[in-house]
Amino acid sequence: MQLGLVIGRKQLEAQLRQERDFSKTLIETSSAFFIALDADGKTIMINKGCLNALGYTLNEVVGKDYLSTLVPETDQEALKQILEELIRFKQPSLKENRLLTK
Repeated sequence: MQLGLVIGRKQLEAQLRQERDFSKTLIETSSAFFIALDADGKTIMINKGCLNALGYTLNEVVGKDYLSTLVPETDQEALKQILEELIRFKQPSLKENRLLTK
């Protein structure tokens, strides 16, 4: 019985890895801009299409505050309120906003 559980777990882990890799590839190859933030508002992921269009390198944005790095100052306060609501309700969301080029 334990062997069956171990095999089932390994199969599930392999399936989850495959799904994660597929999602990552889809995001990286998409022409749409994709930026993921953590609960502190720091950029944790950004796709190459977005980096290329904005003129930044990965090191210039990952780990940095999203609002102060990529959002025009005139839009920061309104977007900050939206982000705070997203964190409070703990629901992923798709939002659009203006971005700064390098």
